[in-house]
Amino acid sequence: MKRFLIGVFALLLTATSSHATYIYESATGPFEQSIGGVTVSDTQFAGAQFTLTQTTSVSAIGGRFYGWLQGNIFGALLDLNGTSLPSNESELLSSVIAHALFDPQPNMDSEVGLMTTLNPGTYGVLFGSGLFGATGSEAIQTLPFADLTFNAGQDLYAQSSRHLYSVTRPDFRVFVKGSPAPVPEPGTLALSLIGLIGLVGVRKFHRSN
Repeated sequence: MKRFLIGVFALLLTATSSHATYIYESATGPFEQSIGGVTVSDTQFAGAQFTLTQTTSVSAIGGRFYGWLQGNIFGALLDLNGTSLPSNESELLSSVIAHALFDPQPNMDSEVGLMTTLNPGTYGVLFGSGLFGATGSEAIQTLPFADLTFNAGQDLYAQSSRHLYSVTRPDFRVFVKGSPAPVPEPGTLALSLIGLIGLVGVRKFHRSN
């Protein structure tokens, strides 16, 4: 019976899993050249704001960086469902859902694993230093408009005051990877329920004997 139940839950997990892909990209390429970089440091954070329409399991965040790295930087996901953007460091920190440190690779998409689940709403992906143990600096590549396809969203910036502000039409690439949160199929749920009922029945049988 235990083996049967293990098999049931393995089937449930398989049926509800999804392949991680891009759930947000501020811009898509080709990325043949850059025209500079937006500094990411302890005095300037940079990223983008985006909206989700369904519950989503996030697996990674990243961007296309220049290669000026000295030390590490942080990447963070922010909850931006309030009436206004964070206006100071305390509000910014309170909006952070998850964060991670990483060392981006130059001239290519570079990402760091970040596992969390987001409900439908408005969020931000932000990179910087000076918080969460990050001590380095970097730059997100700015790219020629002609080379990019821009997606819905806005640039996000914060400087030494940590006041977050937005600018329309991002000219750099940041992204979030993940997949729609798994929802068990009715048939799989029924199979799991049968397994649980069977376990209860077996336990009652043993107790009565």
